[in-house]
Amino acid sequence: MSANYNENSVLKKASSVITAEYKGNVVLEPRDRYLMNYLLFRAWNDLDPNGIYRLPIKEIMEYARFKRHSEIQESVKRLSKIVLEIDYEDENGEARCITAHYLSADISQSEDGLLYYAFDPILYHFIAHPKVYGVISIPRVRDMSSSQTIDLYEIMALQYRKKSPVFRTTPNDLRKLLKVGDKHPRPDNFRKNVIEKTIHEVNAIAEFDIIVDYTKGGQGGGIVEIVFEAVSKSHARLVQAASTNKIISGRTSSKGDTATIDMYDGMTNKERGAVATLSDRSVEGAREMISDNGNINEYMSEW
Repeated sequence: MSANYNENSVLKKASSVITAEYKGNVVLEPRDRYLMNYLLFRAWNDLDPNGIYRLPIKEIMEYARFKRHSEIQESVKRLSKIVLEIDYEDENGEARCITAHYLSADISQSEDGLLYYAFDPILYHFIAHPKVYGVISIPRVRDMSSSQTIDLYEIMALQYRKKSPVFRTTPNDLRKLLKVGDKHPRPDNFRKNVIEKTIHEVNAIAEFDIIVDYTKGGQGGGIVEIVFEAVSKSHARLVQAASTNKIISGRTSSKGDTATIDMYDGMTNKERGAVATLSDRSVEGAREMISDNGNINEYMSEW
């Protein structure tokens, strides 16, 4: 008898999942986890219980640094043999256990071909859960240089994984979340030296990019709300992030005329409190417009 698997009856709250671990005699290699990460990242926007996804094998090889086609085949075979076990409680408090395979795949024998893959339809409902996702993915928290970067990453990763990628907060609440205290009391300095710097560091290595928007209170009022949004990285951005070991600040200083009005925002450097910079949303829009071979940093420097 066929039955619809209702995700609403599976996971009601974070504490529903008691344990999540993988079983099997197969020993996963580091590249297997990177491959699984990549497959998850690329499918994330279109996740569906019955979804079948496809990717060019060349892109997979580039991201996971496979040198030979046979290495992908072996990695896919290992992942397909692994079983994920999840102990959880349903909405009625009943103890239950899920047993699901990581992956099903149909792979071309050619490097110029495609990999078709799918996740277990039951596992689908738990992929977005931080505890389960953590078993599957390799977070890059260990590569982040400051506690503020880690804090923002963890906040946005939680939203991204829950498929609710928007996080809204006030400047005062964000100060508390990032443990800024009394540092950078001026709003413009807080924005430049904390918010935008932290976003830059997260975006350099995270599996997603953060864009930010600011809501001001009334005409000429200060910032009353900060809206962060996590967006999926393109293949090129994922490769760039995976290859980044050291975060280099993208900001440069300038000693230009502080009284000249900038044609883009109608403000002087003195009024703005900093040199004119592109917003994260503008940068993200530019990335979508240029080709995968384009260098966003060169265009920004020219601007």
